[in-house]
Amino acid sequence: EELSAWEAALEGAGCVLVPWEQPWSVDGVTFLGLEYDKSSAEHVVLVDSGLRVAKGAAISALVALDASGYFYWEGSAGRRQRTRPRWKDTNCVTCRREVGGKRVVWECYHVPSRGQAPAAAKAGIDSRRAAAAVESEAKWASRKKCAMQVATFSLQA
Repeated sequence: EELSAWEAALEGAGCVLVPWEQPWSVDGVTFLGLEYDKSSAEHVVLVDSGLRVAKGAAISALVALDASGYFYWEGSAGRRQRTRPRWKDTNCVTCRREVGGKRVVWECYHVPSRGQAPAAAKAGIDSRRAAAAVESEAKWASRKKCAMQVATFSLQA
């Protein structure tokens, strides 16, 4: 009932509702997140695979990130574009295009390499995330200590 009320409110406001399922997990495949771009081109072409994505369509493809973390695609007039996902483990994307607009949505995934055990791929990502969390926590603790020292020094002066 609440969902129907939300849909009615959004449609009344002129929003276009596009049915979309939340990405689901397959053994070893990890959904990392979404990135957004814009392109007015009728077709977007993924450089790594040569796959063309028309407006209103979606397609999944393996991608290779370069040393700076970008993957490449072509937009209007064959102009080369690039996107840098926030997740360096991205090796597969699903490109979704709006029917009438310019929005390009990139669903970023990590899929196990051929011959790699799915559990090992997921464990590797999880361990890197845990290490990053520990490093971040240590940085915040150090910053907090410095801030407390500065505050204490200021109060003594």
